[in-house]
This record gives sequence, C-alpha cells and structure tokens, in this order.
Amino acid sequence: MAKLKAPFSVLPQIKKNLSISTLFLILILCFTACFNPWYEGTGNIVISFGGNSSGARSSLWPPEDYEILEQIKYFIVLSGNDEPIEFEADGKDIIRKPVSAGLWTVYVEAFYKNELYAKGDRQINVIAGKDNSVIIPMTNLNLICPDCKVDEKEAACEIPGWKIITCEIEKHNAQISIDPLEHSWSEWEGIGAPTCTEDGAGGERHCKQDGCEVMQTGDGELALGHFFGDYISNNDAACTVDGTETARCIRYEECGYFDEQTDVSSQLGHDFDWDMSGIKTCKRNDCNANPAVGDTGPAGGIIFYIVPTGFTVQGYTEGTGLTAYLNFITYTAYYFEAAPSVVTTLLWASIMPDLIPGLSQNSTDQTDWEIGRGRMNTAIIIARGIEQEYTTPAASACAALDTGDKDDWFLPSRNELNLLAQIRGQHGIPNIGVFWSSSAGSIYSAWCQDFDDGFQGFGNRVFIDDVRPVRAF
Repeated sequence: MAKLKAPFSVLPQIKKNLSISTLFLILILCFTACFNPWYEGTGNIVISFGGNSSGARSSLWPPEDYEILEQIKYFIVLSGNDEPIEFEADGKDIIRKPVSAGLWTVYVEAFYKNELYAKGDRQINVIAGKDNSVIIPMTNLNLICPDCKVDEKEAACEIPGWKIITCEIEKHNAQISIDPLEHSWSEWEGIGAPTCTEDGAGGERHCKQDGCEVMQTGDGELALGHFFGDYISNNDAACTVDGTETARCIRYEECGYFDEQTDVSSQLGHDFDWDMSGIKTCKRNDCNANPAVGDTGPAGGIIFYIVPTGFTVQGYTEGTGLTAYLNFITYTAYYFEAAPSVVTTLLWASIMPDLIPGLSQNSTDQTDWEIGRGRMNTAIIIARGIEQEYTTPAASACAALDTGDKDDWFLPSRNELNLLAQIRGQHGIPNIGVFWSSSAGSIYSAWCQDFDDGFQGFGNRVFIDDVRPVRAF
C-alpha cells in the first residue's frame, strides 16, 4: 500500500513550489495552442460549383459541353474579415484563393460570351493552414436542357418581357424578367429654327421599333434673344448729362437690331472760358453755365468762393531791391481758388519779433483780416522777414507755389480762410487740421483756424500748422 501512495505523496510539494505567475503562463500557452489554428493565419478557399440549392451537381451546371466550359468566365467576390477580394477565373481552372482564417461569403457570377448565365453564393468558415472546399449552388439563368419547356414574351418599348423555364426531369425551373426596350427615335420633322425674338416651330418624331406606334411631339426652341457686339459711343454727352452708346445684334446677319443704352460716366464736364473778364461761362455746346463752388478752377484747384459783382484784391507796391518781386497792382477778382492740396505743415515765422503790431486796412505795412487782403498780407510778411533776416515759412511757401501754370498763390487772410472753412468736408476740402492765416494777432501770434470745429483763434508764430494756398482771380 505504501508503494501505491508514494507517487501521490509528492503532489502537495509540487503545488507548493508552483508560483501563481507560472500557472498563469501555462494557461495562456494552453489557450493559444487550442485556438490559434482556427483564428490566426491563412487558409485556402477551394471553389467548385453545383446545379441546385442543395449543392448537388446538375446536368445544366457546370456545362457538359467542353467548348462551352472553356469559354466560361467567373467573376468572384469574397467578403469576410478583411477588405472584399474581387477576381476573375476561367471555367476550366481550379479556383483556389488564400484568405485569412474566419467566416467568408463567396459570391459568384458566371459569364458565357459576355452574358450572365448563372450566379450563386455560399458561406464558409476558413480554417488556417488548410484547403477549405466550398460548393457554390448555381442558379442557371439561360442554359436550357433538352427537357426544358420555355414560355417567353419578348420585351417591347416601355413594356418588360419574361421567360419561364419548366423542367420535369432536372427540376431547374426558372422565371427570368427581360428589361423593356427603349424607343429608337426617328429624326425630328417639321422643326423650324428660332430667331432672336420668335420661338421656333414645333415638330414630331416616331419610334422605329417594330410594332411601336408611339409618336412624340416637341415644342420648338425658345427665342434666342439678341446677342450684341461692342457698344460704340454716339458722342452725344453733354457737360452734366451722360451720352448714349449703340450696339448691333450679331447673332445672325438678318436680325439687324440695334440697342441703345446710357454711356455711364461719359458726361464731359464744363469747359469754362477762364480768360474772359468777369464771371466765366462754359463754352461747350452752348452750355453757358457759370462756375459754381466745388468746380475745378483754372489751376486745377477748387473754387470755394464767388462774388458775381467782384471784389477788390489790394495791391502791394512797397517792394524794392530783394522784395521788388512781391509787387502787384490792385485788381478786381470774382473767384477764390484753393490749391489742389495742402502744401505741408510749417512755422508762421522762425522768431517772434514785433513784426506787425497793429491791424489797419488803410496801412500798407500792416496785415488785415478782410477779404481781398490775403495776397497783400503775404507780401508784407515775406518783405519784413527779408528786411529783418528771419524766415517766414508759411507765407513764403504759398508765394513760391507754381502749379496749374499759375504763380499768384498766397496765404489767405483770416476772413478768406474762414470762407474756405465753410465748405470743409466737401469738394475735397478736409474737415481736420489747424490752418494758418496771413493775419497777425498779437506781437507773438497769428490767426489760425481749426477745420474740425471751425474755431478761429491765436497761434504762436513758431508753432507748426497746416498751410493751404489760395489765389484770387
């Protein structure tokens, strides 16, 4: 008895020496050994064919005629664990395809002379490392045996046909639907071509299929509409009115229709006779219009003040030697024109002497506020600067301006500057900035004007402000 028990006497000692991790490793190895052949690796699908749903072979499939069999082409789709596999095979070849292990569906279509003759499908569980045979039950669609009875109705235009096959011997009954035919149309008859303004005449056509009497009528094409070439100006624009332009329809020669439309932005603008005395008039096309505030002046600037009866521009005749060039005689003017743009920001004077202590319109060596005194003020400021050897940047920049073939620009007086400020924000006159006038204030200041709010006040002569030259003519 002791010998029989001896082998079992060491089991507790073995259990004692085995660790938990060792047992876990043994379980994993056992599981892998049991299941890996089924679910990992690849196996082959070997495909053959049967003639009915049970998979049994039939006299109809595969075809017994070897010549037919040689011409059979299979299109096969395998769907399973991986991406679908599509391929073609010949009817006489052994069809074998390697795939991953798992469940696959095999779908087959058989073609004879490029026509579908049979199809079938079946599932198979592929085992890795093996040839996995599957018989695909094929439903025969067109091959008919000698024992078959066929009842058939041919398809017609828009009417499907059918074929019913019954076979008492092979039991491969089938009902096949035949797609309806499409109409085969004759050419349109009686069609008239459309014109630019008229629809074309309608027509009819007939189906050419045997036995089909369907006729189709059609409306003619809609009117095409005109197709115009380039528009050419009629040269009839006026000073303030756009002219017209005309184009001819070029869709076809017989149309000959002309279209006229506005030639946008073709108005000419006024052509004022700036050389005539007094108030100027437009000399274009008997217009006779007079310049208005905001019009372009003869020097390319902006007209900002008009006096139909004229106003006096006080002359300056005190210049001698270096200041002689400043002299000009008194004249009558009707318009003020502002320079096309601001000259720059400048000092009124480089120092603050008691340049012009008082204000008197009757004095020839003192600046004044009034309309018509800006040009004289400018000459006085420059002359005093030359005599006392300091610079007068604002006035000198205006007198030196030569634009639009005009060189009679000056720094406006206080009241002249205010006229310009009345149209700030319009006609290209800014509504921002502080501008110098040529009218002196105290011994240290000169009048200036804020174009933001129109306020006039004193500015220190050595400050920098904007300068907008003007001229009177």
